[in-house]
Order: sequence, then structure tokens, then C-alpha cells
Amino acid sequence: MAMTAEAIIFAINSAIRLGRNAQRAYAKSLTSKSIVLPLPRFSGTPNAFTAQSFFDNEDERTGGAQYLSKMERLKDVHERFKNGTGDQVPTNEELDMYVDAYSQLSMVLEQEAQADFQNGLDDRHINADELVALLSIRQYTHDSAKHTSPLQMVAGTLVEIGIDYFNRTPGALNEQSATGRTLK
Repeated sequence: MAMTAEAIIFAINSAIRLGRNAQRAYAKSLTSKSIVLPLPRFSGTPNAFTAQSFFDNEDERTGGAQYLSKMERLKDVHERFKNGTGDQVPTNEELDMYVDAYSQLSMVLEQEAQADFQNGLDDRHINADELVALLSIRQYTHDSAKHTSPLQMVAGTLVEIGIDYFNRTPGALNEQSATGRTLK
């Protein structure tokens, strides 16, 4: 009877520890992602094909390919628009966001290309990097920070629970076997 009570308490403690670390792993995985704010509406008549050619352009002065790596959702919509068929084609809302991103970023690049010294001193202008930074909010962490993956955190907790079990339960480990010697 005493062994059963210890096993039940051990199982409860293990479940609590595993649940706590699973919550912590989930929270870390959420906070390491960026939030991309929607672009404001812009007047004009661009379409998704002009946006695609803009985002395919690798030129730093005139092309938008440089922004795809900074805005994950935009990159996803761009790739699905280029290569998607069937269920992979972006929705109308995603295409509207895609065209809006093209409109704003291409306009900002044009302003930067035509900027002179006097315009550069004007606080009302925003450059493309500032616009991308405004729209991509990094939550709590930086790209350079290393994070333990949720799988690593849960697996580490399972290893700790196993170690606790073998330390608390005499005879659970056969020290004569190769596996027992390795675990010991």
C-alpha cells in the first residue's frame, strides 16, 4: 500500500512538472515569433502580378525581395502566389495585403531614390527599413537570441522524471544489464 501511494504522488508531481514545462515551452515559442501589423490602405490600382514582379526583383534600390526575409507572412503569401495551385493559392484578403505591401514599399523606395538633402531632413518622410520595423514587431526577444525548442524542453523534463523515478524506486533498475549500467 505504501508503494502505491508513493507511485501516485510521484506520478502527480511528474505530471505537474511536465505540464509546467510544456506551458513554458509554448510561451517561449510564441514570444520568439514576430507580429506583422497590417498595412494601411493605399490608393492606386496595382495588382498581384505587379506586386510579384516587385518582390521578385533582387535589386536593393528598386526591388522588394529584400523585404521578404524580414516579413514572414508576406514571404509566405508571395511564395504561394508564385507557385500555388488549388488550396495553396492565397485568399483574396491575403492578396489585398500583398498588393498593399507592394504599394507602400515601392512608394517608399521611389521616395528614397529621389531624395535630396533637403527632403532627407524632413521628419514626415519614412524610409523602407523604418516602415518594415514599424510593421514587424519582435516580441520580447531578438533574432540573435538562442531558444530552447518546445520539444527540447519537454524531452528534458521527461529525462528528469525518469532520473527521479530510478532514484526513488529501489530495484527498478537492473544494474547487471547493459541498459541498467548505462542508465546508472
